[in-house]
Amino acid sequence: MFILALLIGLYSYSIFFLGLAHQLFKPQLSVISILLLLFTVYISLSYRPVLLIKLFVNKLYRLNKIGTVFLFFLIAQLLINLIGSLGPELSFDALWYHLTLPKMWLSQGHLSFYPGSVFKYSAMPMLTEMLYLPALALGSEVLAKFIHYLFGILTLIVTFKLSRKYLSIHYSLLTITILSSNLVFSWLQITANIDLARTFFETLALYLFLDKKIYKSAVSLGLAASTKLLALGSLPIYWILAWRQKISFKYPIYYSLLTITILSPWLLRSYLVTGNPVYPFLSPLYTDTRISLNPTDLWTVFTRSADPVNPVYIISAPFILFFLIRQNRSRGGANLGIYTGLALFVWFITPRTGGGRFILPYLPALSVPVITRRQTKSDFLSLNLNYASGDYYDTENFLAANVPPGSLIYVAGINNLFYLNYPFLHHSVSVVPPPTSYLLLRPSQTAFSPPPGWVLVHTSPLSQTRVYAPSQP
Repeated sequence: MFILALLIGLYSYSIFFLGLAHQLFKPQLSVISILLLLFTVYISLSYRPVLLIKLFVNKLYRLNKIGTVFLFFLIAQLLINLIGSLGPELSFDALWYHLTLPKMWLSQGHLSFYPGSVFKYSAMPMLTEMLYLPALALGSEVLAKFIHYLFGILTLIVTFKLSRKYLSIHYSLLTITILSSNLVFSWLQITANIDLARTFFETLALYLFLDKKIYKSAVSLGLAASTKLLALGSLPIYWILAWRQKISFKYPIYYSLLTITILSPWLLRSYLVTGNPVYPFLSPLYTDTRISLNPTDLWTVFTRSADPVNPVYIISAPFILFFLIRQNRSRGGANLGIYTGLALFVWFITPRTGGGRFILPYLPALSVPVITRRQTKSDFLSLNLNYASGDYYDTENFLAANVPPGSLIYVAGINNLFYLNYPFLHHSVSVVPPPTSYLLLRPSQTAFSPPPGWVLVHTSPLSQTRVYAPSQP
């Protein structure tokens, strides 16, 4: 599993360096993808895949009735999520920047930083978004969603391996069935977000650490931080675990250095373009810094979170505590309990901007103990996007029918622009529209008004937007 994580990281960083070299084009992406595929096949053959498949099938035949039921529910859940992953993207964050930024970079052929509040995350570590670039180069956000769906499956696999350290195969199947039953997990599997990628790398880091593969664990945590910077919050957890295991003082230092080294290309890029290695953190643009120390928040995240988490964790809390105490006495499982407690503390002191998503990377550890109607993509998006929250789609097909391809669109009052298939300049980047562009506005979300010389040419009642064109002399 570590080899697979390493290959994913190498692939992502290869695309990252292509972007820095202004070579972010379909032919170059195709070459990188083909080379990685060939290398992956070569590596896979060394593991004798036919023999591994036979061993896997034999284990399935040995499952008892309870294990078979758990496996049935797990497969059913994954198939349902697969159907959802094959539809158009609706997720707010994906349409805001997870997909929109890669789409913009593809149109320019390189990684760019966009100042202003709307695209403030364009300097952040984006390991997973690099994986979405080849998918978008093929013209499919659905393929990007499928990539994130696969990260969900990888998370379940590594969680199963983690649970097998303490549980039988049948209870390990129950563990991953519980994890996959979280609504936040299922929702993320049908979106092009990044949280399942982070969860995979973080869970792998824990599994490798408990397996005494310290440096591999550090690399995995570095990949998690390259996916989402908040994963660095797990570093102190491993310092404490290393201290408890009486590991030499040098190992926590090496662990931290290796984790930061994996992350460093992203930090260096951010520093060079913004002067701040962790931009937009520690800048005026990042305002989501409220930290609540209300202990009832822990109850809320497991019962009434905006991104729902399975309440079974709260219901079974006494049994989880009993399990961890027993493991501490009999099989050295205290590190898992310490990790779980410290992980909850790390979440507790993190700003509450992610609901259940921000606790998801730690749920695998906590889980151990415990036909649609036919319609066009255009119709689907027109009816299901949340325009009030900043989404956009050319619902009446006005732009496609009246605006020449390649025309620059000046945008104000709209954030989530993935489905705008024109080059655009956002009001947050430049307060003055170029004279040769078209104006796309959502008046209810901006104080910007068209300057003299612009003519209203279209109003969309559904998306609550207006289109202006330069007046003819």
